[in-house]
Amino acid sequence: MKMKTKIIDILLILCIVVGIIGFLSPKKALGANDRSPIAINLLENLSYKTKAEILEIRKKAIIHSLIADKDYEPSEYLFGGIQDGKPWIKNYVCRENGKGAFVDGESKYGRFIFNPDLIVYIDYPFYLPYDESKHDYCLFFTQNMAPLKGLYSKQNMELTVKYRQLPLISSYSNFIFNGLNAVDLNYSYAYLDPQKSTLKIKCIDEKNVCNSVSQFKDVIHSGNSCQVEGGCNNWSPMTAGFRFIIPEEERLRNGQKELYLKLWRQKPLSGEQKADLTVKFEFE
Repeated sequence: MKMKTKIIDILLILCIVVGIIGFLSPKKALGANDRSPIAINLLENLSYKTKAEILEIRKKAIIHSLIADKDYEPSEYLFGGIQDGKPWIKNYVCRENGKGAFVDGESKYGRFIFNPDLIVYIDYPFYLPYDESKHDYCLFFTQNMAPLKGLYSKQNMELTVKYRQLPLISSYSNFIFNGLNAVDLNYSYAYLDPQKSTLKIKCIDEKNVCNSVSQFKDVIHSGNSCQVEGGCNNWSPMTAGFRFIIPEEERLRNGQKELYLKLWRQKPLSGEQKADLTVKFEFE
């Protein structure tokens, strides 16, 4: 009997010791360390490929996605307008006056095809005037539009995308939230959270993502905006409500510069509703 009592006492002491150790051990803040890096893949030349080849590239990229549904199928709404054998615009923000866009090289809209977890990214939807003397600047501008890295928290349903400070030219300062991946992965509704966002941008359109829930309607189609004979497979339309300007005083100030874009699969009753997924943009 005494032996049995001693065993029970020892077990009780062990339980107490284990409990104390657990209490004193550093706690992992809920959701703080569960962020996984997303793949940000290099772009490739998509020009002159068939639609079937493009969709195969997309499906291979989706395999490694942390966000896409397991039963993913490419959206016919998004990809249906691709035409076989057409050029794609080069990832280069400059264009010679009177001439078409550059098409030989890494394709600009490969950004979303190769990187499905960039559910929304920041794009520059216009062209800067080009001549040979501006090549270095055009290249600098283009490179600074690429995200540095991304982190995804499944527990918090939050994607963090980090950027350098976005480049600026006084008369070419409009940027846009590109929602190609959001449309394809069924997160089409968005609202910029004004309470959490520490970078104060100015949305351009009267009804916009800064003041109301807005819907991405982005698609890829064959169009003539590239001004290349026969047209290009290109992003369209420039959806009203997602264009914005970063005021110079905001760009130059010190401190945190973050934007919080809330996303939903179905249209919410208001922007105050809990998001299905949040994209946090951080700027150096």
